[in-house]
Amino acid sequence: MKTPIRMSRIAGIAAIAGLFIGGLLSNSSIPAPTGYTGSPADGKTCGTNGGCHGGGATVDNDMISSDIPADGYTPGSKYNVTVTVAQAGVSKFGFSFTAQKNDGAQLGTLAAGAGTSLDNTSKYISHTSSSTAGSNGSKAWSFKWTAPASGTGVVSFYAAGNATDAMSNTSGDNIYKASATFIEKGGDNSTVSINNKTVRPILSVYPNPAQNVVWLDSDNSEEVRVINLKGELVRTVSLIEGKNRLDISDLNYGVYRIQNTEGSINETLVKL
Repeated sequence: MKTPIRMSRIAGIAAIAGLFIGGLLSNSSIPAPTGYTGSPADGKTCGTNGGCHGGGATVDNDMISSDIPADGYTPGSKYNVTVTVAQAGVSKFGFSFTAQKNDGAQLGTLAAGAGTSLDNTSKYISHTSSSTAGSNGSKAWSFKWTAPASGTGVVSFYAAGNATDAMSNTSGDNIYKASATFIEKGGDNSTVSINNKTVRPILSVYPNPAQNVVWLDSDNSEEVRVINLKGELVRTVSLIEGKNRLDISDLNYGVYRIQNTEGSINETLVKL
C-alpha cells in the first residue's frame, strides 16, 4: 500500500521532478530535460534560476509518495514511488524526479514504470510524451526505486512538476517542486557522504529518530529553523557552540528539516 510521505508538498521535498517544455507542450517524444528537479546539485527547476518557464516554483511535497516505511529503507530493497502533480482545471501534466546526494551523486537505482522513462544516465526519470494527459485535475506516475548499499544513510528524493495550460508556450504553466528525505533502517543517519568519505556535519542531531528530546551538537553559535515537509516553519532555535537540548514532544509524527539561513546546515529529524 502506498504511504503518503509526511513532508512538504513542495510540490517538495524530495525529495522534487520538473516539467519540461519539450516533451509536454509540443507533444514530441522528448521527455523532461534533466537537471531541473530543484535538488541542491541541480539548483533549479523549470520555473527558477533560468528555467524556461520562469515565475518560480510552488513547494508541494505531497507530490511524492512511496511505500518506504517510516523507520527507514532497507539497503538493496525495492520500493514503489509515485509522483502526482495536481491542479484544479488542468488536464495536462509532466514531471522529473531524481534521488541524489547534495553533491548530485545518484543514490539507489531507478526503474521506469508505465508512462515513464529514464534519461541516458538513469539518474533522472520523467513522463513520456504519451503520458501527460490527466483527469480530474491531476496526473500520477509510478516507478521503482532500489535502495542503495548499507552505510549510505539519509537519502533525499527531489521532483519537479508542471501543470500546463497546453498552449504550447512557456506562459500560463505552473511549476511545482517537492522533496522527501528517508533514513536508512538501522544505519548511522547522523553522517553525510562527501566524495565517498563519511564525515560529520557541522550540526549533529541525536538520537534520531526520537520521540521527546534530541540534542543538537553544533560547531557554531547560530540560529536554525525546524521545517516540516510542507515547508512550514515550526520552530526557531538559537544554538550555542556545543550541545543544545531540543524538546520535540509537541511536534507531530513525521520528518522535519533543520536548516540555517546560509544553507550550510540541512539535517533531517525524524519524530516518532
